[in-house]
Formats: sequence, structure tokens, C-alpha cells
Amino acid sequence: LAHACIQAGAKTTLVVGSISIDVERRAETIFVTSASEMYDAVMNNITSQDLFISCAAVADYRPSKVSLNKIKKTSNIKSIQLTENKDILASVCKLKDKPICIGFAAETENLISNAKQKLKNKKCDAIILNDISNSEIGLKSDENEVHFISEKNSEKIDKNSKQIIAEIVINKIAKYFF
Repeated sequence: LAHACIQAGAKTTLVVGSISIDVERRAETIFVTSASEMYDAVMNNITSQDLFISCAAVADYRPSKVSLNKIKKTSNIKSIQLTENKDILASVCKLKDKPICIGFAAETENLISNAKQKLKNKKCDAIILNDISNSEIGLKSDENEVHFISEKNSEKIDKNSKQIIAEIVINKIAKYFF
């Protein structure tokens, strides 16, 4: 997506956690190691952005207490308390002068209705829907197929390379919002 944004002429800022792909070198890049750091980095940089694409799969929860050492079986700990992480997309969408906000939805069932519900709940401008139940596309594949869903539009983007999909998504964002 960052490459497609840059190819379209956008000045691009990335906030990234642990990733296994090369970072787009022409983008300003902020590296983070936790959901809390990602939230802070996004919120500290969002006012200068016209478009926010929230495509990171940020954990909804984190351990309430972090151990600096390995927790051994003999410690007798049988459960871990969790604390909810701040919702980055929803937080950006609530800003008074928010940028155009695009979210991603990874779904396994009721794909369109779940994505439309996320669009409504988060109050974002569009959702890119990924069907993660299909092992031939998506997370572990070089190809994908998505749906671009906004309040007024719902369009399937047929199976293609992830780079082509990204270019189509960026073109649709430009067409509908700029």
C-alpha cells in the first residue's frame, strides 16, 4: 500500500511494528514495538495527514502484567489477565478534523455484513474487506481479492497480485474521496 501511495504521488508516513516485508524506503517510517507505541505514534502524527489507512493487525488485548523472565510451569500461574488496547482506527475516526479514514476487516463469515457493521461502528470512510477463510489468497499468499466498501459503494476487486490490488485500492480512494 505504501508503494502504491508513493507511486500515486502521495507523501507517505508509515507506522510499522514487526513486519516480515521490506519497508518502502521513500516513506517516512516510524518503527514501534507495541500497540501502545503504535497508538501514540499515529496520534502524534495524524494531524498532518489527509488520509489514514489502518491496515495493521493490532492486537485487541495485551497482558495486564508483563514478566521480565520466562514464566515456568512451577510458578503455578494458570491464567493471564488481559487489558484492552486502545482502538487506533476508532480513535482517529473520532477526531474533530480527521483525515479520510480507511480501515481493513479480516473476516471469515458474513463478510459483507460484518464489514459494513465495522464501517458503521468505527465511523470510517471505507473498509477494505479481506476474506481470511480462503487459504489461496490473503495473509500467506502473494495474491489477494478484496471488497472496497463505503457508505455509497461496495465493489469486489478480483484476485490479483497484492501490488495490483494495492494500486486499485489507492485509485478507488482517490476517485471517491479526493
